[in-house]
Amino acid sequence: MKTQSVFGVILAGGSGTRFWPRSRQLSPKQLCKITDPQKTMLEQTLNRLDHFIPPARRMIVTHHSQEKKTRSLSAQLCQHILAEPAAKNTAAALALAILQIKLLSDDENAVMISLHSDHLVKDTVQFQKTLQNAVDLASKGFLTLVGIVPRTPDTGFGYIQRGESLGENAFRVQSFKEKPNEELAREYLSTKQYYWNSGIFVWQIKTIVSEFEKNLPQIWQPLFAIYKELKAEKKTFEDLPLERLEKVYASLPEIAIDNGILEKSSNCAVLASSFDWNDVGTWTALTEVLSPDTQGNVKQGDVLPVNTKNSILASDGPFIATYGVENLIVVVENGCVLVCPKDKAQGIKEIVGKLKEMGRSDLL
Repeated sequence: MKTQSVFGVILAGGSGTRFWPRSRQLSPKQLCKITDPQKTMLEQTLNRLDHFIPPARRMIVTHHSQEKKTRSLSAQLCQHILAEPAAKNTAAALALAILQIKLLSDDENAVMISLHSDHLVKDTVQFQKTLQNAVDLASKGFLTLVGIVPRTPDTGFGYIQRGESLGENAFRVQSFKEKPNEELAREYLSTKQYYWNSGIFVWQIKTIVSEFEKNLPQIWQPLFAIYKELKAEKKTFEDLPLERLEKVYASLPEIAIDNGILEKSSNCAVLASSFDWNDVGTWTALTEVLSPDTQGNVKQGDVLPVNTKNSILASDGPFIATYGVENLIVVVENGCVLVCPKDKAQGIKEIVGKLKEMGRSDLL
């Protein structure tokens, strides 16, 4: 596979709930500096592709309300940005990106790598080696998923069960599993037949087009009609007025590529990988990706934990001091204060839901 045939697509939507109050609707996690004080997660994701996929073959799909900030952060790192008029989950976003690639490239063997904009990978060398192996596997006609060898019996991820071997660390997908309970997760770990679903997908454009035509025509056909118009006019989706796309998006179903295509296809492969990957799903992930102090505390900003253990303290300005507490998340960001037990971090999205009910758009 020639390098110039590979395109990188970064999915960069999100509603800014899990890292509230740092992340907001107009500035969700990928547009925030979460794991690096100098770079947003989107910038880190794009930098990770350096020397593998050039900016001219990188593409970001985001929500139109986040387009301005996304563009300002990625101006030198990514040449193409597609703005969706509404969030319709990953199937519609990827269909849009696939058709954009078809408008940009005449290479019938072009390969697309789909990545999330808010994951953390520390070992870029191993990451790129994995992607190249995935490209090679996808070039044989497989819908290729990157599976992460599980380190713990984690209940927060979907799992991929491997089947027939396709070569070194590559297997046909036997089945997809929803997020398990702890007992089932321990069983998955012990069998060594299951991998975390990283959400990194690699496929040839012609392969995924065939799957869309077969399994999601209700998404593919309306977008393909626009594609034909643009191709005739020698334009791309970046030239299309948002209002034109908005009319089509209004009728598209909201469905993930996993449910709409991958779980229905008999042509999926998983590449078992062990690079250091973290989806940075909630505030508690900072304990795993940053270096805690000797008491297990993660500190960001002007903070002072005294007689405090295993806590996360973050401030964008005001000084935070804690005394005699354990296992807490304390965040002061954007004029808001969050205090939450670490084991309740998943509930932060409920706060955001309540704020919506209250009409507090100023805090969203």
